[in-house]
Amino acid sequence: MRFSSIQGASFVGNELMLPPGVYEIESDLRLNPNVAIEWNMRVGGTIYAGSIPGSSVSAVALLHTSTAPQRAIVTITSSSGGIDFIITNGVGANLVSDCSYLKITKLQ
Repeated sequence: MRFSSIQGASFVGNELMLPPGVYEIESDLRLNPNVAIEWNMRVGGTIYAGSIPGSSVSAVALLHTSTAPQRAIVTITSSSGGIDFIITNGVGANLVSDCSYLKITKLQ
């Protein structure tokens, strides 16, 4: 696992609290075994309107048949709340942790 800290970021429960700014956020989930899911990012508990939902379909023996990362450009204000992710479709997935990622880049 690789980790780089964003100064002022912290976890509160399951939410990642980010300092005010504009961020590019991308996540990708790789699955095992043969399941399909869709997910999206939430800000302050609400699905962020400007984000592109992610989708992942896996096949037996970790042959990933298709995957589309979740992406968003997000403006965080002091009252925005934290970010988290919600599964919007699919059940029973197990993540392949060393192939899944969350990437956050502070743009402003």
